[in-house]
Amino acid sequence: MRLKIVGILLGFCICLPLYAKKDKPVPDSVIAAKAIYVINETDSQSVGDSAYDELDKWGKFKVTHDRKSADLIVHFFQSTHTLNGNSHAIVSMYVTTADSDDRLYQAPVPFKLTLGGVIRGEIEDFRKWVERK
Repeated sequence: MRLKIVGILLGFCICLPLYAKKDKPVPDSVIAAKAIYVINETDSQSVGDSAYDELDKWGKFKVTHDRKSADLIVHFFQSTHTLNGNSHAIVSMYVTTADSDDRLYQAPVPFKLTLGGVIRGEIEDFRKWVERK
């Protein structure tokens, strides 16, 4: 039974990105943005640090430490999910403009906090969405 549940969850996680907001056009506010700010509402400082590093490497936006000077806000937040009696910290990412709570971009799949390199992947997915033509 456990194997069946894990298989269903794995299939869902693999297929979800195929249906995630692919056709949603990139808003002009994202294209025109110059500065970006990271909000890390997780229990891990490394989530925010990794996000800053990856956004800085990308170079499209100036990564700012002052929310008031940002055009876009990248939000990382954490929730806890229990599967088979085990609790897991799950992290999700979304992007808003600095003056709105409307989600312009939502990462397609939440991820376990303990997985290495996931922030790079989330920022890379966001970059692909922004830069698609």
